[in-house]
Amino acid sequence: MQKLVRSRAALGIAGLSLLAGCAGAISGTPAGTGTLAQSAQRATRPVMLASGAPWLRVGAASAKQSRIKRGAGTVLVTQSFANSTTKGWYSKDSACLTAGTGSAPKGSIKACGADAPLDPPGGGALELTAATYHDLGLAGYHEPLPTANGLDIQFTLYAFDGTMPGADGTLLYLSDGALRHPTIPAGSGGSLGYIQGNKGRGLAHAYLGIGFDEYGNFSTFLPGGPGVIPETIALGGAEAIGYEYIGGVTNGSGEPASLPFNLDSPGSTTRPANAPTIDVSLTSAGHLEVAIDIHDGNGPVTYISETIVGVKGQPAVPASVFVGFIGSTGGSYNRHQIGNLTISTLN
Repeated sequence: MQKLVRSRAALGIAGLSLLAGCAGAISGTPAGTGTLAQSAQRATRPVMLASGAPWLRVGAASAKQSRIKRGAGTVLVTQSFANSTTKGWYSKDSACLTAGTGSAPKGSIKACGADAPLDPPGGGALELTAATYHDLGLAGYHEPLPTANGLDIQFTLYAFDGTMPGADGTLLYLSDGALRHPTIPAGSGGSLGYIQGNKGRGLAHAYLGIGFDEYGNFSTFLPGGPGVIPETIALGGAEAIGYEYIGGVTNGSGEPASLPFNLDSPGSTTRPANAPTIDVSLTSAGHLEVAIDIHDGNGPVTYISETIVGVKGQPAVPASVFVGFIGSTGGSYNRHQIGNLTISTLN
């Protein structure tokens, strides 16, 4: 597979079609238009080769004007994931603390493997996937968080130590706080643990899945999605609407597009010092914004600013939500980690 990956810049539409499923756990034609049709659609958009990266971007994402007014918010959760234990968190599958040691106490995410700790105390992170194929990891906060005053979720996203290109991505999920919190991720690979391939099943009681998609298949597996869009952010809707694609990063014409930078650093074997800082804001009325600071001196740039309620039947924001993360790899991989999490109200 690696020889195919390294030569993909020279591939035509048919080659891109074959590669589209590499990182997905479910083979075959995804939901929505067929794979070949998606590749043809992709070819009609502006495509450029990312500098130094063996993967083709789709279009050019445009920055959006922030429309959310923020007041003096209240901090609800703060967790660096840097130390040996956490309080009020649970984990499933590969999710673990890189600074963890021995048996985790109740309410803590477990340590990473028999060789723990992998990092010194104060220098760790939440690891969602190791640098390996077809891996999944979920970590969630035990308590539901109220949404009446909106939510602002900030964290550092680490994706590194991978194949070329890296895969698949990290998902921030919100699920209905009136129901049981999800403990079992859905499909691996491009499904990002949110949906089970193209079968219309997914994360239990999900309200919203925000996929930070390196390889580009999340937009393929979500029903109604636009096809393979690498290095992007894509939004999966609620379980109630079948996890439909409800938006994402777009260009100036409103077409789905790749971000103007990489979310991952697959060539780095250590945690990148300038990893992107993510800021996700959701109002009680359902306006969502996603901003990213890549630490280039320009500060956070908003790439998604849209009202999600009503899109393809997306329901109103629940009165409370559970918050968690899922990391996923498939036929290619990255090591996926989270650090420096803060969840606050907007006002």
